[in-house]
Amino acid sequence: MKENTCETDKKHIGSVVKNNLCCFCGTCQAVCPIEAITMDCSGSFPVPIVDVSRCTQCGLCRSVCPGHEVDLQAITKDFLGQAYDRPMTGFHLDCFTGAVCDEHLRSQRTSGGLAKEIAIWGLENKRWDAVVVSQFSNEGFCRTKTTLAATVEEVERSAGSLYCPVTCGTVIRQIEKKNGTVCFIGLPCHIQALRKAQQVLPWLREKVCFTIGLFCSGTPGVDATRFFLKSHHIDPNSVELMVYRSAGWPGQIQVCLKDSDVLHCFPRGKANTFINHLKFATAFHHGGAFFHPRCSLCPDYFAELADISLGDAWKLHLDAESGGWNTGLVRSRCAEQIMRELQQAGRIVYNSIGTEQLLKSHKSSIQMRKNLLSAMNLHTRLGFQKPIFTGQPKGTSNFLLTLLCRIQWFCKKRAKAQAHWNGLWVFTFIVSFIQKLNNFIVQRKEA
Repeated sequence: MKENTCETDKKHIGSVVKNNLCCFCGTCQAVCPIEAITMDCSGSFPVPIVDVSRCTQCGLCRSVCPGHEVDLQAITKDFLGQAYDRPMTGFHLDCFTGAVCDEHLRSQRTSGGLAKEIAIWGLENKRWDAVVVSQFSNEGFCRTKTTLAATVEEVERSAGSLYCPVTCGTVIRQIEKKNGTVCFIGLPCHIQALRKAQQVLPWLREKVCFTIGLFCSGTPGVDATRFFLKSHHIDPNSVELMVYRSAGWPGQIQVCLKDSDVLHCFPRGKANTFINHLKFATAFHHGGAFFHPRCSLCPDYFAELADISLGDAWKLHLDAESGGWNTGLVRSRCAEQIMRELQQAGRIVYNSIGTEQLLKSHKSSIQMRKNLLSAMNLHTRLGFQKPIFTGQPKGTSNFLLTLLCRIQWFCKKRAKAQAHWNGLWVFTFIVSFIQKLNNFIVQRKEA
């Protein structure tokens, strides 16, 4: 596909979509002053559609879009008041591991349960009046919705991990109508879009007073869940409820079917069989066939523009008997104060760690970010424009690894039936082996 973007496209997000750079966050739809943009959710990923007959070419949608450009340096200075001096992790005041003290809550929530605990603490202490939360909607298979939760009960009922696209930015219209301030929870691209929108919409800067970013190595499309269910001989149309992470850490996928009391459980981690692990990895492992190519072009794994960033504590040998742990980065003084208050109230366990320990905990995802340069090169070779990240790490060029991941994507595009999808298991195993070999070689060179 060669670049053939017309001048009109460059004045709205049409060119972003054509160049495979859309982050499907939905922010463009929310800020359009004449509502000329709709989100088409019929495919594996939501896609913004511009009604060119109504579009006034004001450029607002493109100015808030994180897909084509994010100035990490300027936004860090603007919202965190600091220089962007740590390209791999972003500016931060402290790295830590932590978890909620209540063992029941910890077992019910994702990771160490800190994201909800911070959100609830803010509601209880009147720091903000509502929290941005996401959950499944009733509009179709694996379709999600983002709303404002004004009570502790609403926050607790919201979903934990969602291994499918979330159009978090669409909530901006609700925020505009809401009285009071809001705590925003989202992925790195959601935070990027929010920050860009806050720069052009002064009222949004005033209303969103705190942001919680979630570590992210990519978002799988709806087809990933559909493939996973079919690989276990479950008809996606028969699913009533699906929980991606439940029952402890790292959790298990639970599926409840319509007109049935049977609960299907698929464990993760060491409790999984090799074949079931392969099925899970094919569907949900980062960089795989069901991930959007744009995810491989993003250097922001740690949600660098949020007040506080949270993720799982992998490979740190922490006690997980009573639940999971979070790793995180405190970036603003406001976040630092909130974490101190939670500690003093006996609500959380908080332990500072070094940056190297944090990077070790997320080694495989960090390695994907180090491969950013080759991903950019491949995107350009395929005829697309590449995104601009001011302040991004230069990374290393490993064209073979990125090419294999992109071949996975094209294999998925060609797969029209379950019989073809089954062949992806073998391909995923081969690519996973090559990834591990590549990581080993890169680490030996760095040592």
